Amino acid sequence: MTDSGPRPPSQADILRLEQSLRAAVPEAVFASPRVVRRIIRADLDLPFLRARVPHRESIALPPARLLELADDVWALPAELPETILLVARPDPENPALRGHRGLATAYWRALAHGCFDIAACDLLAEEATDGSDFRQLVERAGETAFAEATAVLAQEGVLRDPGDRREAVAEWIAVVLELAAFEPRLLPVWFPAVEDHESLVDLFETLIDGEAILDRTRPAELDDPAAADVAAAEEADLRSGARPAGRLTRRAAAFLQRRTLAAARRGNDVRGAILQWRLRHLARGDEAARERADRRLDRRIARLVRRLERALGPAAAGPADLTAVIATLVEQSGGSAWTQAARLLYDLQKICVDSERESYRTQLLSWAFTLGRMPLIRPLPLQRVALVHRHAAAAFRRLPAVPLPGRLAETAAGWLSRVL
Repeated sequence: MTDSGPRPPSQADILRLEQSLRAAVPEAVFASPRVVRRIIRADLDLPFLRARVPHRESIALPPARLLELADDVWALPAELPETILLVARPDPENPALRGHRGLATAYWRALAHGCFDIAACDLLAEEATDGSDFRQLVERAGETAFAEATAVLAQEGVLRDPGDRREAVAEWIAVVLELAAFEPRLLPVWFPAVEDHESLVDLFETLIDGEAILDRTRPAELDDPAAADVAAAEEADLRSGARPAGRLTRRAAAFLQRRTLAAARRGNDVRGAILQWRLRHLARGDEAARERADRRLDRRIARLVRRLERALGPAAAGPADLTAVIATLVEQSGGSAWTQAARLLYDLQKICVDSERESYRTQLLSWAFTLGRMPLIRPLPLQRVALVHRHAAAAFRRLPAVPLPGRLAETAAGWLSRVL
């Protein structure tokens, strides 16, 4: 008996997949590719004989416009979001999709691209193309790279109006983030004029929070496609003291970088620094990637140092010694969140969080019995001081368990002892 390969998804499987995606992304509507092309053609008032329809995989429209163009296709409910994202269904008969997981990935990719489009268009909607912010964005991405990207996107038929710089930038953002998430090896193929593709991905992800969009649009049955690559690279790294160069794929590197950016956006600088250390460690066969990871790790450490100085004041020995303490702890963590060095870093970060957040107490009964004369929420200013003291004491107690060099240990102990 021969292996017939993955079981093709049934119509019930496809229906469940679409329902789960629509629950996560209510503005999404899936339709056959033919219907999507027809609506795009009608929206742009294209001649019927025109063979190529631009951006044929998805389109974002107000509900009223969609009903005007396709009132014979859907009866949409009255309560709708401001924008409907119409997405062409991937073909379940396509052998390249490799069964249900392949089809779910194709849905994820199409839906994520459409959401990238909406986010990028919203970002640029109020920006004049001759304004300083727009010019600065293009300069950061690279004028030459932008000119090349515009030409490539026009040639690929994804631009409705190749002369519209705002549309070109928005589509460039969407395509770069889509490729970075699903086929990072194609980034230099599509955009060879870009000098540093990872820096470009970082820039675009920061602009529209690409990580959050990927998480929101991911089907529940799928893990991040790069997680297996990272696990394999780390397993090989543990088995052999020196991992051969090139084992960390671009997709795995992009996965770790996305996790690092997501941690930084949540204010978890320790998590971001540890993940960045892992990325640097796994990329030691690639000098360029290692240098980029070193620069990003330095930025994570510098941000944590600034937060600590705001919370407890600068170290007596100066910021350079405090930076050296944090950098040494990150190195000693070994990329794990459970070492003594990492736990000490988390204790220090808790000091930052406590100093940055106000504590409150809810007085529901008092508020109700006084008919609202007493405030419902009362601030507790001394609670913040108590929490900072508690976590500083925990960090101070953990110091002897961490093998810091003598001068750095004295710096850390003297700095923490000021609040004890």
